[in-house]
Amino acid sequence: MKILHISLTPQGSDYVSLRYFWDNPNQYEERRLPLAEIKDLGNQAETNYYTRIPVDYAITGQKLYHWLDGNNRLLANALKESQQQGLIIAIAADKGLAHLPWELLHDGQCFLVEKQPPIIPIRWVSNSQSIVIVNQPKNRALNVLFMATSPLDVEPELDYEAEEGQILEATKRTPANLRVEESGCLTELSYVVGEYEKNYFDIFHLTGHATHQNEKPCFLTEDEYGGLVYSNTSEIATALRYPLPPLIFLSGCRTGYASDGVVPSMAEELLNLGATAVLGWGQNVRDKDATEAASRLYWELSQGETVAKAIASTYQSLIKQNARDWHKLRLYISNTLPQALVTPLRTKGRKQLPKPTTTLEFRDDENRLRVASREEFVGRRRQLQNCLRTLKTDYNKVGVLIHGMGGWGKSSIASRLWDRLPDYEKILWWRQIDESNLIKKLSSKLIKPELREIRNILASNNDCLEVKLAYLFSQLAELGEKPFLLIFDDFEWNLEPREGGYILKPEVAPILEALVRSIQETGTENRIIITCRYDFDSDLLDYFYKQGLEPFRKAELTKKLNRLKNFNSDKISENVRERALNLADGNPLLLEWLDLVLKQSDLDDESILLAMTAKQQEFLETIHAPELLAQQSDYFRQLLGLEIIYTIPVPKRAFVAICPTKISLDFCLERGQALGLIEVYDRRRSEPYYRVSRLLQGLLSVSEGQEDLAQKAAQVLDQLWWGLDCQCNEEQALEIHRLALLGKEEDIATKVYAFLSSFYNSRGQFRQADSLYQNTLSIIANKQYKMVTLLNQGNAYQGLGLYQEAINSYQDAKLLAEVLKNEEIEGVVIGNLGICYYSMGQIEESIRYYVKALQTASTLNNEELQGLNHNYLGCSYSTLGDIEQARYHYQQALAIAEKIKNLLIEVMSCCNLCDFYGKIGESQSAITYGQRALKTLETTKDLEDLESKATILHGLAEVLIDEERYHEAIFYTEQSIEIAKQVDSPKLYSENYSACACAYLYSNKLNEAWNAATEAKKYDYPQNNYYVLMLLGLIALKQGNHKLADDQFQATLKNLEKLTSERQSSFRAWDTKFLALCGLALSRNIDHQNYISDAVEAYQKARLLSQSNGTVKRVRQLFQILKSVDSENRLNTLQTLIKPTY
Repeated sequence: MKILHISLTPQGSDYVSLRYFWDNPNQYEERRLPLAEIKDLGNQAETNYYTRIPVDYAITGQKLYHWLDGNNRLLANALKESQQQGLIIAIAADKGLAHLPWELLHDGQCFLVEKQPPIIPIRWVSNSQSIVIVNQPKNRALNVLFMATSPLDVEPELDYEAEEGQILEATKRTPANLRVEESGCLTELSYVVGEYEKNYFDIFHLTGHATHQNEKPCFLTEDEYGGLVYSNTSEIATALRYPLPPLIFLSGCRTGYASDGVVPSMAEELLNLGATAVLGWGQNVRDKDATEAASRLYWELSQGETVAKAIASTYQSLIKQNARDWHKLRLYISNTLPQALVTPLRTKGRKQLPKPTTTLEFRDDENRLRVASREEFVGRRRQLQNCLRTLKTDYNKVGVLIHGMGGWGKSSIASRLWDRLPDYEKILWWRQIDESNLIKKLSSKLIKPELREIRNILASNNDCLEVKLAYLFSQLAELGEKPFLLIFDDFEWNLEPREGGYILKPEVAPILEALVRSIQETGTENRIIITCRYDFDSDLLDYFYKQGLEPFRKAELTKKLNRLKNFNSDKISENVRERALNLADGNPLLLEWLDLVLKQSDLDDESILLAMTAKQQEFLETIHAPELLAQQSDYFRQLLGLEIIYTIPVPKRAFVAICPTKISLDFCLERGQALGLIEVYDRRRSEPYYRVSRLLQGLLSVSEGQEDLAQKAAQVLDQLWWGLDCQCNEEQALEIHRLALLGKEEDIATKVYAFLSSFYNSRGQFRQADSLYQNTLSIIANKQYKMVTLLNQGNAYQGLGLYQEAINSYQDAKLLAEVLKNEEIEGVVIGNLGICYYSMGQIEESIRYYVKALQTASTLNNEELQGLNHNYLGCSYSTLGDIEQARYHYQQALAIAEKIKNLLIEVMSCCNLCDFYGKIGESQSAITYGQRALKTLETTKDLEDLESKATILHGLAEVLIDEERYHEAIFYTEQSIEIAKQVDSPKLYSENYSACACAYLYSNKLNEAWNAATEAKKYDYPQNNYYVLMLLGLIALKQGNHKLADDQFQATLKNLEKLTSERQSSFRAWDTKFLALCGLALSRNIDHQNYISDAVEAYQKARLLSQSNGTVKRVRQLFQILKSVDSENRLNTLQTLIKPTY
């Protein structure tokens, strides 16, 4: 590929010269321009690219292309000159040029990166000399050093395992040597790099979160124990040691972003510190896109492709997959551009990688893999870090014991450690061990001729095992051979029960003692890993680090479920899925078993539930849980039966509160941990948390007096977690509420319900709020509590689209408010009743309630309530087409919000104004208000209103559809749908899927449009149901299915019968009726003229209610879809009727 250099040379203080040259910097074409012109381009980029709603990328790309091309057509001529071999456009990174999104360069036909041969822009940290091409590929596999960082308490937790897994999958046919540093710590990274010869690694890949600290870019890395460390580029470079790898990929958000030409990006800083080529991301990037980019890039490089062509291929692959963030990938280089890093696979003499042995070794008697593969492994980061730290650096320990219940992934962790410790000679034993087999396996590794004497001594009967092992280990160390890593997997087969615990079998004890003593006495680096269900009783374990496990929870559980196909299937009900999760209790292996049960989607729910329960019982018997419990004392089983009342981890003090004094709690906790029956969390904290495994629930005798027990448990957690300042999190609040209900603790249950329901309703998580309601109401006697509970429940019903149920709850709450003379709550309820009637399409009824609520708010001088009701009135008048009244109320609401500094009402007002200006055709004003609302939401940590965010995104999508920016509109609807999944709102689902269907329809992607509209139809939202049916008719008509279209249009008219009554009319309903009637005129071969007459009447009624440009434009856009299939020109008479008024 040829390189077109574009360097920048200052010409005084206000002007610069752009110099275009090929190989010789003295032979250049020049453009002189004011520095302000570049600054202006940067400002445009901020407005048009680095924003929530960017201008169409092709338009931005064309502007940049024309700017680089200039009047002399310098870029166009360069493209012609290099069209046979491809082109690298190396653009100087100084004076703010690095800030511009060159990846979008577009010649009016396509993005340059899409062309063949490839054309790619790169950011060149220039000294104005031509770039030197370095082509010195190593005749071996690609060596990649991979480190993910995931500090404690930093969210969201990235799916770094998926990134590693996809790289392995992508390079399967041309394997890459992927060396993973698990610690996330730069100190540990430095040690790893120091273990290899210089220039060993071709690539360093760092994945995680990046940010700015003290106005300097930095990466969020970890300390030795997983704590957060802000690491700058100098610290990263120091850890990698010099010389740095030829290619560094900083796979974190904004690592390639240079804001203003003053503060360089992390990528550019690394170049200044000696790096050759650095990849980064120019903005926030989706996890999925970053993973796809890495896997494609390393697939190309592992096959011997050049860096430039590999990156070009990565762009093209991402574009083909419709990856949103393809253009954010940025390559920075200094004055050297590496070509191929390694040779192709079949190159003569190429050093091949040894085949990985993990998948061969970790198999059962039937040759089935017993562990998660590298591609499938998730979680256990802290446990792996602890084990690796011990095995590598703690010379007082000979190894690690990984213990815990069957199915928790002990063997998978051992296999992961196997992969992570390449500098050991590894031997694996599964289940039983004996001395002769130990000697045989050790001897099998001593294949070199110079090790014959050691083999002979091992085989002799002259010395005891400890002496022979000591001789073996010391001799291997002296000869510089690899130390052994001895893995004893499923070690419980070498134990026998004693007094409720486990000890070594007589024949096994001397073998383990010989191994431990010989390693200790020789001071060698041989290490042992034991995986076992039980922390058994043995003094030898003093020389082991004990790593206990627990089931998957939170982020680990989410990652695991994402990899289980049937848990994510839409063919299973939510009830079945929840039951499966409860039965598995986070056990990774049991989750996999239940996933196979869920695969039987032809069974009814009851059959699947029975099959899952049977599978759980089978699993418990497989891990010998009933047998283990039977070996325990009555006191211990009694304790487990009491403490299992807690469903989440709790501090020891919570156990103490319900534990009978006759039971030794400390002994039982220790015994429970050792046997994997009691889980331990937050082990490093001063006060660990405990939990009895929920898998034992059916095996334990639950004591009588559960109500009293739950009451005690609720009281102690209320004291520990709720306290005076309510510091508990959502999970803890739910546990307190559950126990309070069981214990009939009215005060505790009610106050926690009030907190949780308000929390869920404010975030739009109505399903969660609804699930708490009925049981809470049943124990409440206090009228004040009952009033608040009814109000919150009405809010939840409203959010779920259950409007009649919401009205019933609100009416009950209103009656109690009147009895209690609580005018403020009464005013809130009246306004909420208005929302219900509005959502049911009864617009004039909603106005009646809003006006009354506004009057109440004014009487109480409650400006917050006034602001809310002005917003509600604006929505109603906007729906009726009364533009001036709508504008007045929205502006009043925004003015109040600004006056009282109420961010929630400000967001609501801006969101409504976005929708309002979209309807009247003022797109730029709509976008401005939408962006303002989003910015307020995203910059205010205390404002987690998910429903508002989704509503804003939907409003922006509608505006983008008006602007014919369909790809961007789809992106916003997809974001909003993701939020709808979290809050489970029929309104959000319906509105966003229908908007998505529109965008696909206008893009002529009919299958996608049909699928989106079908999804919208699943959710009952009266204000949108008729519109969805009409869309389905349009799509069917466009697909040529007249019968299906006819059915949908008829259903539309039926749905509209009530909504187009005179008292409740809205222009949207009449416009939809107009379109449905036009559709019937096309789908039917008879009476089409009657339908057209009715359509005229419907259109005229709609215009009596609203004549705004935006509204008419939206109708006209859909009408044009109908016209595109009107082969007989039946709709010609309507053309002039809907002529736009702009």
